[in-house]
Amino acid sequence: MAGALAFVLLLLTGCGGGGGGGGGGTGVDPVETEVRAALDVFQAAIQNENVDQAPAGLSPALRYFRAGTAGWEDRTAFVGRLTSFFAAATVLSFELRDLGVSPGGEAAAGARGTLVCRYQDAGGTTRELTEEVELQFERVESWQITSLSRFNLAGMAFPP
Repeated sequence: MAGALAFVLLLLTGCGGGGGGGGGGTGVDPVETEVRAALDVFQAAIQNENVDQAPAGLSPALRYFRAGTAGWEDRTAFVGRLTSFFAAATVLSFELRDLGVSPGGEAAAGARGTLVCRYQDAGGTTRELTEEVELQFERVESWQITSLSRFNLAGMAFPP
């Protein structure tokens, strides 16, 4: 009886071996970590007004839903708008806040959060643009943004 009780207690307490699964016990999907790293690079490129680095994280097949347009624009249109924004304004801060990443397998993911861009316009006025964003990703050789829109596929105001 005592031996059976000791065996049951041993099963209930486990082996004390730590987090298991090789992930350090954090429970974070590796896809989420990789997508967040790609977003950090994109975010830094916008923050630094680096028009050469920002497009590197965009898929050649990017679909960009711009507010006030009839439908989706492509990567060229988005990069053009970004270039015009950098020429006419100074980015003070660019953040993707409260970002939730949802892996969709090993080569696809989605993310939702709040884009907050503080900038100084050509007249020297400080402005802030805040909007809920939805991004879709695909991993080809690296993670790339395949779709940019507001939440529920509404048109984005960024870049202003």
